[in-house]
Amino acid sequence: MKVKKIILYIFTVFLFLLLIFYFGKKDKFSEKDENNIAKNNLKENNDSNKISTEKGDIISKKNSIKENNLNKKNEIDVFGNYLNYDENKYVKTTYKSQKDFFNLLKKNSLTKLSNNSKFYFVDNVTVIKLNNIKNKNKEYLWQDNDNVYKSSSNSYRNLNYDKKLLVINKNNDTIFYSNGSYIIKYKNQIGDIQYFQNAYHVKIIKNFPDDKMMFLRAKKNSNLLEILKNLKLNSSLVSVELDLDIPSEKEI
Repeated sequence: MKVKKIILYIFTVFLFLLLIFYFGKKDKFSEKDENNIAKNNLKENNDSNKISTEKGDIISKKNSIKENNLNKKNEIDVFGNYLNYDENKYVKTTYKSQKDFFNLLKKNSLTKLSNNSKFYFVDNVTVIKLNNIKNKNKEYLWQDNDNVYKSSSNSYRNLNYDKKLLVINKNNDTIFYSNGSYIIKYKNQIGDIQYFQNAYHVKIIKNFPDDKMMFLRAKKNSNLLEILKNLKLNSSLVSVELDLDIPSEKEI
């Protein structure tokens, strides 16, 4: 009987130790799991914060690019798709909108080509091709495609071959330019060519006898309007027109 009690006692102690070992190990694993979960949560939070930060940076960068592109578009709004903006193709301009630039042209255009004409001479502004500009870092008045407009001392009163004279149609805001050329149609062939050229301060560039038509060009420093009026007074001429070109359609 005494032996049975001893065996029962040993078994109880063993069972007690076994239970202590079991629950101790379980708590250890639970603590380890909690630590792992905490680490994973921290990692996920860090990853989430990193992703959010990267996403925020991307959005911020996109907004910055968009804003820059919009600013460029506002500056060059007649040049088409601003996403294809190439700084080498554009110059800095004083006027940021086409409307403001045309207001300047209208302000500088007070003289008509004739009393019933819709065309006006524009003073103090000339046009040049972008490829012909030596200093692209300089500020110019306006740019339209590859045509750049800048301040100039030119005027219809004093023709300068090196500075194209602008002409504007105020009815539809169309810009033209003149290099001082005229197109005339005549009734009969002009007899004394030299006298004709001296009298009207022009040079005959081309003559088309079959069509009874001539291309003339005003001499340097001539008054284009005076020449136009005087030619129209010649009764031997059927018609007289100042030859106008559109900058975007012809090499300047």
